[in-house]
Amino acid sequence: MNPVGVVISDLLLPGYDRDAESDPPEVTLRIGPNRVLKACAGGVGQRRWRMGDDRARYRVLTDAVRRDPADRDAHLALARHHMAFGRADLAMASLLTVRRLAPDHPKVGDMIAHCLGRLRLPPPVQLYDEILARLTAGDIDDMRIAAVAGRMLARRHGLGPETVPAATPDDATCSALAADPLFRRFLDRCANVHPVIERAMVRLRRRCCLNDGLTADDQGENQREPLPLEARISLAAGLLNSDYAAAWTDDEQVALDARIARVDARAAELGDVALTDDLVAIAMYRMPPMAAMAELATRPALPDPARRRFLAVFHDEPMAIAAQRIPALRPVTDPLSLRVRAQYESWPYPRWRGLRPIRRRRLAEVLARTLGTPVTGTPTHAAIAALPDDPDILIAGGGTGRHTIHTARRYQHRSVTAIDLSAASLAYAAHKAGLHGCDDVAMLRADLFDLTSERLEAAGRPGRFHLIEAVGVLHHTADPLAAWRRLRDLLHPGGWMKIGLYSATARRDLLAARLWLARHGWRGDAASMRRFRRDLLDGRLDPALAHLVTCGDFYNLNHLRDLLFHEQEVLFTVSMIAAHLDALGLSFAGLSLPESDVMPRYRAMFPNDPAGANLENWAAFERRNPKTFIEMYHIWCHD
Repeated sequence: MNPVGVVISDLLLPGYDRDAESDPPEVTLRIGPNRVLKACAGGVGQRRWRMGDDRARYRVLTDAVRRDPADRDAHLALARHHMAFGRADLAMASLLTVRRLAPDHPKVGDMIAHCLGRLRLPPPVQLYDEILARLTAGDIDDMRIAAVAGRMLARRHGLGPETVPAATPDDATCSALAADPLFRRFLDRCANVHPVIERAMVRLRRRCCLNDGLTADDQGENQREPLPLEARISLAAGLLNSDYAAAWTDDEQVALDARIARVDARAAELGDVALTDDLVAIAMYRMPPMAAMAELATRPALPDPARRRFLAVFHDEPMAIAAQRIPALRPVTDPLSLRVRAQYESWPYPRWRGLRPIRRRRLAEVLARTLGTPVTGTPTHAAIAALPDDPDILIAGGGTGRHTIHTARRYQHRSVTAIDLSAASLAYAAHKAGLHGCDDVAMLRADLFDLTSERLEAAGRPGRFHLIEAVGVLHHTADPLAAWRRLRDLLHPGGWMKIGLYSATARRDLLAARLWLARHGWRGDAASMRRFRRDLLDGRLDPALAHLVTCGDFYNLNHLRDLLFHEQEVLFTVSMIAAHLDALGLSFAGLSLPESDVMPRYRAMFPNDPAGANLENWAAFERRNPKTFIEMYHIWCHD
C-alpha cells in the first residue's frame, strides 16, 4: 500500500450527509484534459457546484481513486477539492501520490508549494525532503512556510510544545539541530516562529559569541569555534531575519563589544579567518560594521562559498538597498504621518525573503475566481466584465514590497505604482522588485492624503486607476474615511478596490495586550521589546498574554513593533465598513478569505448567499467565529 497516497473514503467534509435519502441531480466533472466523470451536483447546476454544495464532487472523486489508485488525474482533482475545503494535510497526501505516479507532472510542483504554505500542522506524511528542496531553491513564500518547517524541526528533534514558559533545549539537542541541513536552510530563508527553536538559537549564539568562555583577544588565529562556519552564518542569517528579537546577557554584550572594537580598530590587520569569525559573531546580534564588511569584501582569496554567502547577506544586499533612490511626490507635513513614517524608517515592515511562483492572470479572471462567477446582469458581473486586460494599478502603502510584488506578478497590467511614507521600506521593496523581475513597478514616497491625479501625472504616473489596493494602511491614519475617500477619487469609473482593515472583534486580545503594555510602562524601543519578549517566554508576565507567542509577528522585532506598539491604530467592525462603503458610493462584492475552509462554513450558515456578498451575514458569522479575521478583513468593492 502506498503510505502517502491512501485515500480514506470515510473522511467526510462539512455538510456531507452519507445517509441522505436521495442523491441530487447528476452533472459532469472534468478532472483532466480528456477525462470527465459523472457526479451529483446538488442544487441548481454547475454554478451551485462551484459556489456551495460540493458533497457530490467529494463522493465521485473518492470513488474514482478507490476504483483506480493509479489515476493521477483523480488524485489531482481530489487534492484541489481538499484545498478548497481547507484540508491541506489531505491535499498534500494526494499531491505526493501524483508526484509518485507522475514525477514530471507540470502542475504538481507549484501546487505542493501552495499547499505547504497552508499546512497548519505537519501532516501525517514525510515532507522533510520536500521542504528542504523548496527552501534550498528559494521558490517558496517564507512567511507561510516558516510555521510548518519550524514545527517539523521541533518534532524531529523533540524540542517540545509551543507553550509558555518555553523550554530550553540542552547542548546535545542544540548541536544536533545545528547540524540538520533543514535547520540551516530554514534559518537562511525564514524568520523562526517557534519559541523553543528560538531558545535553541539563543543558546547556540551564546556558545559562538563566548567561544567556551574565551574572549576574542584571547583566541588568536588558531581558535576552534563551536560550530562550523556554514552553520554560524546560517544562524546569523536567521537572527537577522528576526531583526534580532531575542535578548542576550550582559556577558555576551561584553564579548560583543570586544569583537566590535577589534574589527573597528584592526580590520585591515586581521587575517581572513579571524576577520570572518569576528564579523559572523557580531552579525548574530546586530548588523556588522560596514567598514569592516567592506574590508572583508576586498579580500582577494575568499573561495569558501559560505563566506561569499555571508557577504551576500550582510554586505551586498544592504549596499544594494542603500543605493536605491526613491522619488518623493512632495514633502510630508502631517504630524501623524511624520510619526508613522519615522516608525517605518526605523522599523521597516515586513522583512521577507521569497515568494512562491504564481501564474499571471487577467484581473477579471482573478476576481471571478476569488468571488465566484457573479450572476449575469448583477452590478458585480458588469464591473468585472468592464475591466480592461491591462489595468493601471495603485498600491497605497506598499511597504517593503511583498504585497506590491505579489500583485505585480499576479495580474496582467499596464502599470503598477506603489506609494509609501517610508523611504527605507520602499528601498527594500525596489531591491526585491528587481530580484523578482518586477522592474516595471514604480515606487513613490508619498502621504496618501497628498495624492491627486494632477500630482501623479506630473510624476509620470497614471492619474486614475482601474484597481487600487490599500491593505493594512487606512487603519493607521487619523481619519480612515477621509483617506479612503482620497483613494476613491483616483478610481476609474467602474474601477475596483481591495481594502484591508483590522477587525475589532478578532483583535480584542491584542487590544487588551496593548493596553496592558501601556499600563505597565513597556515601550516600543528595541531594548524594552527584547526584555518584554524574554520575560513573556520565561513565564514571568501575566498568563493572559501567553497567546502572543502564537503570533508570527511576535518573533520579529520590527513586526512586534507594528503589532503592539504602533503609532496609530483604528479597529473596524463590519457595520463601520458598511457605513464607509455607503458614504463612498462603493458596492461590496465579497471578501478574500484567510483560510479556504471559511467559505464552506459560511455557506452552511447562509445557504442563500453562496457568493458571500452580504455584509450583515458576515457580521453574524464573525460573532460566531470571532478569530476569522485575525489578520484583517480583505474587502473587495467597486464603483
